[in-house]
Amino acid sequence: MSRNDDGFNLDDMMEIFGDAVAAPSKAPVATAPAAVHAPAPASAAVKAQQSEGLTGEELALLEAYEKQKHEKHQREEEARRKKDQDAKRILEDYEKAQAQAREKEERERAAHSAKREKELEELKRKEEFQLNAQKMAEEEAKIIEEFEREAQAQKERQEAERKAKEAAAQAELQRLAEQQKAEASRRQAEDAQREDQLRVQAESVSKKDSRLLELLAKAQQDLQAPSLPPLPGGGAADPAAAPSGPSAADVLLDIEQKENDAFCSMLDETRKAMFTFLAPLIGIKAATNMLTKTVEKARAKAPVVLKDANWKMDGSLRDDGSVDNERLLKNVGSLPALGRVNGYLAGLRELVGLRLKAVEAGLGATTAGEMHNRVLATREHFGGKPWPKEWVDLFYQEVVG
Repeated sequence: MSRNDDGFNLDDMMEIFGDAVAAPSKAPVATAPAAVHAPAPASAAVKAQQSEGLTGEELALLEAYEKQKHEKHQREEEARRKKDQDAKRILEDYEKAQAQAREKEERERAAHSAKREKELEELKRKEEFQLNAQKMAEEEAKIIEEFEREAQAQKERQEAERKAKEAAAQAELQRLAEQQKAEASRRQAEDAQREDQLRVQAESVSKKDSRLLELLAKAQQDLQAPSLPPLPGGGAADPAAAPSGPSAADVLLDIEQKENDAFCSMLDETRKAMFTFLAPLIGIKAATNMLTKTVEKARAKAPVVLKDANWKMDGSLRDDGSVDNERLLKNVGSLPALGRVNGYLAGLRELVGLRLKAVEAGLGATTAGEMHNRVLATREHFGGKPWPKEWVDLFYQEVVG
């Protein structure tokens, strides 16, 4: 339908004036007040009254119009609802986008702020690290300088002590040499005087008496001759004249549990003495390596007694240079009964001697002598031990030497 100049169509007229417009010839025209105030939709009874004077075709047209009007109203209502929904959705999307934008902006602002704080903190840490590094470098330089001064002072002290010891040793050797020289000159003079006396006496006696007097004079000379002064280190001048201790056969009949425990304990004391002597000189690791490797090396000279001596019976290794008591007792049982004691002592002697030789080869005879004296001093540890003194004497005579 087309609209008139006032912008109304038939549907608009029907909404304003009601169903009376649909049949103008049959219904009275609405009055002016009715045109101003739109009446409420007609009820079913009113519609029935209005349609009483209509033909079937008019009723069909009226019903089609009402249906079209109702469908239009539904479409408009649906379109309005859809429009409202679209507008609401657009508004919600807009508000959501705004909220997301605000959240994003807030996150970016927070991230930027956190990044800036992190950069400031990192810069602060770098500055602190540089200051700490500078302080540490200064402290390290001071420590190194102090250590070098201490090392130099210690080196100078050791050098002074070494020179003093060498000077004292040289002076002692010179004194002994002069003493021996004077003693030799005195003995030569005495010998020459006795020879002169014997020569005079020989002229007045027969050959037989002369020979007898000569033998008596020689015996008297040997008895009256003073002993030589001791050599440096406490050794006797004549090894053959040194009193010998008890023999192994006199002290031990066999090597059993008690004897083995005693000798292994004394052997371990020598190992501890060597370690405490060497550790300050060459370090703990080097000292331990020497004590451990000498057990393996000594096994070449005493293959039966020292077989697997540094291994425990449970299969674990001894890594400190000590020997296992049970292993040694088992090994010595393989030796013949007649030579068991001597073979056992020879194996222990080989181990101790090899360690002394190793120190002598690596650090010099003087250091080896000092360590030997330190080992001999361990004899004092066994004054109140439960084994006999003869065993201790035998160990330090036959094993340590």
